[in-house]
Amino acid sequence: MRPFVKWAGGKKQIIDLVLEKIKYFVTSDNKDSFTFIEPFVGGGIVFITLKHQNTIINDLNKELMTAYRVIRNYPNELMAKLDDMRIKFDNDNEGYYLDVRGMDRKENYKDLDEITIAARMIFLNKTCFNGLYRVNSEGYFNTPRGRNKVINFYEKQNILSLSKFLNIIPEENIMNGSYKEAMRIAHIGDIVYLDPPYDYTANDGFTKYQKEGFSLEDLKEMKEECDNCLDEEAAVIISNNDTKEVRAAFKNDKTHNYSFYVIDPINTKRLINCKGDLRNTGKEIIIVGVPNGFPTYSDVDKYLSFARLKNPSDLSNENYLKHRFKLSKRSVDQVVQSMLYFGIINSAKELTPKGKELRKQKRKDANKVLKNLILKNDIFKDIFDHDKKDTSEKMDIDVIKNVVVANKPHIKDKMATKRAKIARQIVDWCLIH
Repeated sequence: MRPFVKWAGGKKQIIDLVLEKIKYFVTSDNKDSFTFIEPFVGGGIVFITLKHQNTIINDLNKELMTAYRVIRNYPNELMAKLDDMRIKFDNDNEGYYLDVRGMDRKENYKDLDEITIAARMIFLNKTCFNGLYRVNSEGYFNTPRGRNKVINFYEKQNILSLSKFLNIIPEENIMNGSYKEAMRIAHIGDIVYLDPPYDYTANDGFTKYQKEGFSLEDLKEMKEECDNCLDEEAAVIISNNDTKEVRAAFKNDKTHNYSFYVIDPINTKRLINCKGDLRNTGKEIIIVGVPNGFPTYSDVDKYLSFARLKNPSDLSNENYLKHRFKLSKRSVDQVVQSMLYFGIINSAKELTPKGKELRKQKRKDANKVLKNLILKNDIFKDIFDHDKKDTSEKMDIDVIKNVVVANKPHIKDKMATKRAKIARQIVDWCLIH
C-alpha cells in the first residue's frame, strides 16, 4: 500500500527511521494491544507502512479525512467519479481545473456528497502545482494548475488495498479535529507519532506552501501535550525541522522527572519549492519521548555500577555503556530509564544529589542509600513492608499485579505481569540489603 495523495512534508525519505523508532517501543507485552496514533496524518505513509490494526488517524484538513473515509466505504464509487473527472479534464485542462478548484467558493459546496468532496480533493492534489494543498485567507483552495503531462489519478489495486486495510480500523478512529483530541486518547503502552507543520526560521521557500504553520507558542503547547502523553506512559515520536527553537522546546526538561527526550538529527531533500535549485538538503530531527512510569530493568546492582562510573558523563555515551557492561542497546536504555525513575539521575542523564551520594559512599553504604531511594515509592515500600514481617510468606506475583493495575487502570495484562515480576525482583534485592 502507498499514500493516495502527494502531501507536503511527506515522510517517504525517512520512513525507515520513523518505523525503527516506533518498533523500539513494540514489545512482546504490547505488540498486539498498543494503539498507534497519528494526529497529523497527511498522506499517511507512516500508518500505511506500519499496517497496525489498532490505529487512530487524525488531521485538521476536512477534505483529506473525508477522502480516507470514502476510500474505506466507497472505493469503487470514488474511482468511477475520478474516471468521469478525468474525461472532462482531458477535454479542457485549464477550464475544468478552474471549475473544480472554484467549487468551494459556491454556496452549495457544503451540501456536496462525500464522494464528490473526496474526488475533488484527490483531483486537485494530482493536477495542481506540486500537489500543494494551499488555501487563501478566506479558506478557498488557490494553488495554480501544475504542468505535468502524465497524471495518474489513482491506482486501482492501491485504492482497494487501502480500503481493505481501513476497514480493519473502526470508522470513529478516522478523526477530523485538533491534534490534541487525538493525543489525549493515548494511554499506557500506546505510541504517538507527530508530524506537525514545521517551524522554519530560514527563508527556504517551504513554509509559504503550508496551510498554516506552527508558531513557537503552538510548538510549546504541543510539547506540553507530549509531556501529558508520557505521563500516561505512552511513547511519543516527533519529526520536525532542526532549528534552535525546536531543539529548545524539546531539550531535556529537568522539571519533569517522568520523561526524557532524545533528539536525533537527519538530512533530507526538500522536494517542494517553486524553484528547483532551492529543493536542497535540509536538516531535520526525530525526537523520541521516552515514558518513565515504572522501572524496566530489575538488576539493581547495574544502577549502582552505572552511577559509580569513573566518568559520570559516560552515562550519555551509549556505545561505551554497551561495550563496558556487555549489554544491548535496549538493556542500556532500560538501566538508564530505571535510574531516572528512582531519582538517581535527572532527565539530562546527570547524577542527582542522591546519585552523587552513591558515588561517594562505600559500596555497603551505597546499597543502603539506593534501598532508601527505592522504598520511597509506595508500591515497592508496601511489598517490602509486607515481606519484612514474614519472609516465608512473600507477596506473590498475582497480588503485586493487582497493586500495579490499581495504580494504572489502563495497563494491559501482559505488561502488568511483567511489572509485577520486576517489582518482585527489586524488592528481593532490598530485602537482602
